[in-house]
Amino acid sequence: MSLILLILFLLSSCASAQTVPYEKRFVDKDWGIRVQSSILYVGDQRFLREDGEFGYLDNSKYNLEGNSKVYSFLAEVNYYFDDFIGIGVGTGWEYLNQPKLNYIPVYMNMILLPFEAINSVYLRGSYGYHFGNIRSSGAYVRYGIGYRFKVSKIGNAFVELTRSFQNLYKDYPNPERISNYYHLDGTGVSLLFELNN
Repeated sequence: MSLILLILFLLSSCASAQTVPYEKRFVDKDWGIRVQSSILYVGDQRFLREDGEFGYLDNSKYNLEGNSKVYSFLAEVNYYFDDFIGIGVGTGWEYLNQPKLNYIPVYMNMILLPFEAINSVYLRGSYGYHFGNIRSSGAYVRYGIGYRFKVSKIGNAFVELTRSFQNLYKDYPNPERISNYYHLDGTGVSLLFELNN
């Protein structure tokens, strides 16, 4: 239901944005440098058992819980083709509060801008891997739908509903730890700001 309300809000805002004078609706750009902050709420822990089935672990300081969140601070450089599609790379720092993990994602990014106006809906997807304070990297997949609006002559802001799927591997000193594999399936909100050249 909340997704439907978000889409209706974005579409109504897009329609009202058409009252902006024609010459001010666009940002003539080739490169965009973006900074992003996100909070993603992660579901309960799942792990892959030796029989190939997924199971759940009892709560402990090593497991995901109902209050697990990923805090994300990222930076991207994107190149835009005809102002409709952007392709780029990004990195940053992320922190998972339960269990306590931090890591560095490195990813490729694609932005689709189906409407010409600056104040409009957009789609975004990212794919990459993790590095840093973990044993080995797993897949890093993010995608979202959001609303872009102009805040200055060379700057835009983005508000996005974000979905995340990530796999992390971590070693622990506790010999009773059954699995060191985490499957992070999260949903949250991202705020992004972009400077264009």
